[in-house]
Amino acid sequence: MKQLGIHYRIFLSFTAIILFMVGLLSYFNYKQAADLALKRSLESSHQILYRLNQSMEETIKTMDRFSAQVIFNPQFQQYFNDPVPLNDSSDYQAFEIRRGFENTLAAMNSPNLVARQVNVFNLQGDFISYSLSSNGYTDRKARYPMADWIQPTLQLAGEKMLVPPHRSEWDIDDHFVFSLTRAFPVPKNESPALIELQQPYSLLEKWVGDTLGGHVYIYDSAGRLFYPAQEDRKGLQEPPYDWKRFTPSLADQIADVQWGSSFISLYQSSYSNLTYGLVLPEAIVLQPVKRLRATSLSVASLTFVLALLLSYWVSATITRPIKKVQRVIRSLDFSNLNVSWGGSQPKFSGEMRELLEAVVHMKDRLNHSLNRLVESQQREAMAQFQSMQAQMNPHFLYNTLSSIGYLAEEDGAERLSQMCYKLTGMMRYVGLPVSEGVALKQEADYIVSYLELLKLRYEDDFAFEIRLDPALEQIPVPKFSLQPFVENAYKHGFQFVQPPWRTSVEIKKADNGAGMVIRIQDNGCGFSPQALEEVRRITDDLHVGTPVNPDELLMQAMGGLGLVNTFHRIWLFWNGRVRFRIDSTSEGSEITILIDHTGG
Repeated sequence: MKQLGIHYRIFLSFTAIILFMVGLLSYFNYKQAADLALKRSLESSHQILYRLNQSMEETIKTMDRFSAQVIFNPQFQQYFNDPVPLNDSSDYQAFEIRRGFENTLAAMNSPNLVARQVNVFNLQGDFISYSLSSNGYTDRKARYPMADWIQPTLQLAGEKMLVPPHRSEWDIDDHFVFSLTRAFPVPKNESPALIELQQPYSLLEKWVGDTLGGHVYIYDSAGRLFYPAQEDRKGLQEPPYDWKRFTPSLADQIADVQWGSSFISLYQSSYSNLTYGLVLPEAIVLQPVKRLRATSLSVASLTFVLALLLSYWVSATITRPIKKVQRVIRSLDFSNLNVSWGGSQPKFSGEMRELLEAVVHMKDRLNHSLNRLVESQQREAMAQFQSMQAQMNPHFLYNTLSSIGYLAEEDGAERLSQMCYKLTGMMRYVGLPVSEGVALKQEADYIVSYLELLKLRYEDDFAFEIRLDPALEQIPVPKFSLQPFVENAYKHGFQFVQPPWRTSVEIKKADNGAGMVIRIQDNGCGFSPQALEEVRRITDDLHVGTPVNPDELLMQAMGGLGLVNTFHRIWLFWNGRVRFRIDSTSEGSEITILIDHTGG
């Protein structure tokens, strides 16, 4: 089987990636839209439940306060402690008493119409009622057996009780109402008395209002439905879902659960002990998402087709020039580092232009690396030659200088003996075989010996100062990295200036804490404009990573190793993490070296 070419492999790879990305993005887009739709639907459900509970609780609290005012009213308590019959229409006194109680109830009920009907009665048949409609039964005691809430109310011993929607037992019109009932606090030997406040069921329907296509259920702790309720109900009505399992664990908080293909938001009131549930079918919740899904599928299909065409064109665009670049790369070797395109250079764009630039950059880096290798070998050879010259029979020179110093000391030539001893120490440092650098304190001691020799010679005409931060004493530095700068000031800076001459060397930590600063100052004549321009050109080249040409090292020699050589050795030793600044005036020169000796 023939292997597929790079063009088709790239095309198939792009196709697979695009197919995967389109499918993944479509899935996440649909999932995010579904989650957002569900979140917004549940938030709307929460608002409906909060609003419904607020309306219900306000009404129940008002009815509860009304009932408390009645059962603790002295007139009602006195009457039901010693009741008299009020149902005899021919008894004018009984009529006046009943009308007085009814007026009291009417006054309490207005102006906010706390209840549609208020009934206050005992089990003996004494019945006081205030109603917005007067079409009631005459013998209401005979209706007691139909009021199945009387005994549960009495068992609560004065606590309020909410009665689910039912037909009023006292009205001929059988209004569909829900009630709040409460028992009077009467002695055990007295006939129990109760109060019932009725509200129309239509009030619940008004509160429920728009449910966003869902279904609202209101029920008490026993599961008895308050809403929705059937007027011809028979037996206990309960919500259609498992209300015991879905009851919220904490009161006055919203709980969201999933029930089959529907979502239920539940809220339980700690005051009324009623639970409010709003059931939203999944089809209604995700209805906006279904419309979005159809649109998304169309857009995804069109995007996929366009992406296929684009991937084919892109793969062809990549593979045409890549073969030409490949041939050029194969033609490169150490003997031929020039890029030849066999004619005019092709016009690349995007990644291919970056590949071309990488090839050219690789060639430049190879050339640069080879040049640095050759330069390094030349410098090493030159250094070995200088070292061999400097180390010719060093022990003979040490012994000779020591003998001269000893004889001078015996003859009382103290200055001569000190010069011999210091020069002996300097020559020992010069002959020290160190390949990895020396401690900064050793280099500083060598400079001190050199400057003390000058001091012995010129006495008061010459002064120097060395300041070295003790924390930097053990930092390794290249050997002879500071002495050439001091020697240059002596040999060239003081040549055309009258004494006294001054030289100072300061070595301290950098202000930012990263690295150190070396500053060499003198009061000589400074650099000539030509020399200053040349030195700055070389240091600027070092700052951008361009090493010094070995031929320049030989031509620029000053004071033995020379300033240019020293700049270059410092730059190499710290791998380019160094900056030079040369300032020169007619009043002297200042060389500042900033070194990041902490870098890798």
